[in-house]
Order: sequence, then structure tokens, then C-alpha cells
Amino acid sequence: MTGRKRIWTLGALAATMAWAAPALANNNSTMTVTIKQTAKPFVYQYPGVSLDILGLKLGMSVQQAEKVLAAYSKNKPMIFKKSLLLSYKTVRVSSQNFIWKIAVDNGQSGGITLFFGSPATGNKLLHIDLTMGFPDATKGPTLKATDAALYKKYGPATKTPVSPTDTYIQWVFGQHNLKKSCPYVDDIPCDAVNFGNDPGQYAFFGYDNDPTADPALYRNSYAYGNYVDVEAAVHPAGEDASRVGSIYLSLNDQAQQAITSDLSQKQLQTAARAAYAKQTPGAAPKF
Repeated sequence: MTGRKRIWTLGALAATMAWAAPALANNNSTMTVTIKQTAKPFVYQYPGVSLDILGLKLGMSVQQAEKVLAAYSKNKPMIFKKSLLLSYKTVRVSSQNFIWKIAVDNGQSGGITLFFGSPATGNKLLHIDLTMGFPDATKGPTLKATDAALYKKYGPATKTPVSPTDTYIQWVFGQHNLKKSCPYVDDIPCDAVNFGNDPGQYAFFGYDNDPTADPALYRNSYAYGNYVDVEAAVHPAGEDASRVGSIYLSLNDQAQQAITSDLSQKQLQTAARAAYAKQTPGAAPKF
């Protein structure tokens, strides 16, 4: 379930927006727009649920997350900065650079990747991916103990394994409580249907530059009332199916994915339209 970090733009203004490298062309058609914070991330509290991964919580600032990462690993984190670009007719605007991803690689033992929203929502933590590897099967935990630890931390799941070979568990939360069930779309539980919105109306670029991603996934899931989801995949070791070989765990603020995208887009669109309105077309050619 990786690669699902998203950003969308509405096609009504015939605009395109993408996460781009910091280097920008210095010409008259590009201007920098400072995106301002206009909303705060939601604060989630679910009774009996520890909604974090290794102490990392949704809504943390970059500085807060870096402190937790320092305790998690001695390896130096890799920090990625990007900006948002939007093109509208003859105008191209860019946001300021901001930290959107921090990653720590622990080799065969796994690693962790953090994703942050745009400045429109305070550049806060909105997605956490954790991988854990146990290359030595003799030291790997049992599947039973691992599953028990997950249920103890996150509570009863929305989607539980349906067979011995199914290792996928998912917890989906509304704004105030766990969802006991969700519809399936393309075999993915709890991702809402399209609700009449044609994905073709969105000019879409992946949040992590993944152009193959579903453009309406988080927007529609949030519209359906899905705010947060936790996903876990516990894979058995090849030598011993009762032991864990690797674990994938993610914590994702689906609501914030949609909101930070929309608010950023609106500010860039407003600036681009204003700049276009000030342009003076050239004189008609002589024939």
C-alpha cells in the first residue's frame, strides 16, 4: 500500500500543479508565491488507541519529528525539499521550498520515511512509513506475538486477515471513532468510491512523483468520512512461517492529504490568475 501519497489540482482553471525540484527557471513567466498557513491539522484522539509509530505522531512539526528520529536511529536522516508549481495559461507560479520528506535507512533492519504537508497546513507530519526486517530468522518474533502487539496498540481492526496467507491488517478511523467496516474498491478496503467525480477532471501528479497513482484516492476517501488509517503487513520468514521476516506499517492522515493539497492549490491559483490579469497582450501584427 505504499506510493499512495497524493496531491491533486482542479482542472477548472486548466492548471497543473506538481511537486518539483527547488531549482526554478528565472524568467518573466515564473514567480514565487509564499504559501501561508490557513488551517491547522486535525487533532485525533481515539479511546484505547495509541495513534503513533515509534512515538511519531500525526501533526508533528519537522523539528519535533527530527528529535524522535534521533532516538530511533544513529544514522543521519535524508532530508528532501521541494516546491509546488502551478501553470495557468501564460503564467507559472512556484511556492517556497519546504521539507516534504525525511527518510532514515537502516539497511536490512528496515527504515522509516516521513511525509509532511505543505505550508498551507503548517508543514506538519501527515504520513509515516515504517519497515522492519529480520534477516536472522532465529531472532525474529513470532507472527502471533506481532499481531497481538499491533492489536494492543491500535485496537480492533477494520479489516483483519481472512486466511493464513493474508498478512494485511487495516484500521480506518473517522473523525471520532473506528470504522468497523468499509466498502471495497479494486480490492482495496476502505478507499471510497468516486462519488461522481471524474478523475479526468483533475490534473494529477503523485505526492511522491508517482504518476501511476489513483488521482481521486484520498480526496474521495476523505469525502466518505475516512480521516486516518493504519496499515500493517506482517510477512513470515522463508525458513519458518511462524516467525516474522519483515513488517510494513504505515500511519496516514487521509484528511490532511486532501486538505493540504486543496489549500495550497487555491493560493497558487489566486496568485496565478491575478498575475495573468495584469498582463498586457502585444499589439496586433501588421499585415
